[in-house]
Amino acid sequence: MQGREGLDPGLAFMLRGLRVDLDCRDEELCTRGENFSYVYDITEQYENFLGDYHGRICQSERIKPSASDTADHQMLCTQLDALFKEVRGIKTKAAQALGFLQRSTPQEIQSVLVGVLQRILEHRERVLQIEAELKKIPWLEPVLTSP
Repeated sequence: MQGREGLDPGLAFMLRGLRVDLDCRDEELCTRGENFSYVYDITEQYENFLGDYHGRICQSERIKPSASDTADHQMLCTQLDALFKEVRGIKTKAAQALGFLQRSTPQEIQSVLVGVLQRILEHRERVLQIEAELKKIPWLEPVLTSP
């Protein structure tokens, strides 16, 4: 697995996307339907990407880590699984917000939308923690810290 640069930059791109695309702090803008729709769409793409990435790395019979990389490989697979769950959680929260907006006006449910936004931001924080764990893998760290 070491040195296979074709696989790792996709993960770095996605992690940067999650970090930037989900960093919404303006309550008025972030609780609009357009924002929740955007969050839903982006996490749907990332969910598909992560599933494919996890399958190719962690469930493929063709990719077997060397004995010295087994622990790092297991850590990568564990963190990819955790990341998939966080992305799915974000997508679910965005879908809930969109459902609320279809049944009510934003003014009627503003406090609910703020709560959903807060939970999305909590998922984002856990994504940042997962990224920090992934950076502990020596051969993955340079890819994840590049600009």
